[in-house]
Amino acid sequence: MLAPRAAADDDDGRLRTEDLEFSLYDGDQIDLAPLVAEQLILALPSRALCREDCRGLCPSCGTNLNLHQCDCEQQARDPRLAGFACAQGRAL
Repeated sequence: MLAPRAAADDDDGRLRTEDLEFSLYDGDQIDLAPLVAEQLILALPSRALCREDCRGLCPSCGTNLNLHQCDCEQQARDPRLAGFACAQGRAL
């Protein structure tokens, strides 16, 4: 939703949750380019995959892991991040 910048002035100047729903404009014209750019970026996938079960490329040698298994030594994962893997339903 668009609102004039003057309508957003608040006494304390802090950002509220409700403010995140608004885009502000100055003057008589509205520049939609930033809004369109934001929506395009948000619509992009977080990572590009060739298919759903894609294993990707080896970060060390670049081997396509869908076609071949590489001989690179797998890095030890940071144990502090183990909670995130458990939250996603897989073990590190």
